[in-house]
Amino acid sequence: MTTEGKNGASHIGVVGGIASGKSTICGVLQRFGFAVISLSDLIVDEARSRGMELATRAQYFQLGDEMRYHRGRDILARLAADEVCRRGWRHFVIEGVRTTGEARFLRSTFPDILLIGVETPLEERLRRVKARSREIDPLDHDLILKNIERENSTNGDGCELLAVMEMTDLRISGELSAAETETSLLSIITR
Repeated sequence: MTTEGKNGASHIGVVGGIASGKSTICGVLQRFGFAVISLSDLIVDEARSRGMELATRAQYFQLGDEMRYHRGRDILARLAADEVCRRGWRHFVIEGVRTTGEARFLRSTFPDILLIGVETPLEERLRRVKARSREIDPLDHDLILKNIERENSTNGDGCELLAVMEMTDLRISGELSAAETETSLLSIITR
């Protein structure tokens, strides 16, 4: 079911940190008929093409940094845009926009893109990382905090999550119930 209205958003970028609720929001939008492409999955694809396995979040960050260093700060957004165009998607969500280069590229390529920032308190994010228990994420409190801090860095090749959050068009709480999230997103895409 596609619910895009006359003035509704059909191109969306989702910005948020580790365990903020990005995937939940993308899942709701997918149920509304949006195709979803994850920038994180593009890093995993790159690892596979190199015969690598990403066993830790640190390795994942390192490969993403390397890709941005050698191929440009917007490389993940460029790869996602290529996929969107190749598949001819009219309604899509790009999940995990984390650098200003990615945000600027998406705005220039898809001028009507709506960047949605997902805000979730740190303690809730820490709880979620521990609860979901993904192999890639550490369970140690200090290591989780280190990964979250890493997303906010401005070291040149890494993520710039705080700066990208400032570029968003609107913010949504990552603590909403499933029904509240669906209602909020429905109002956004049918404006």
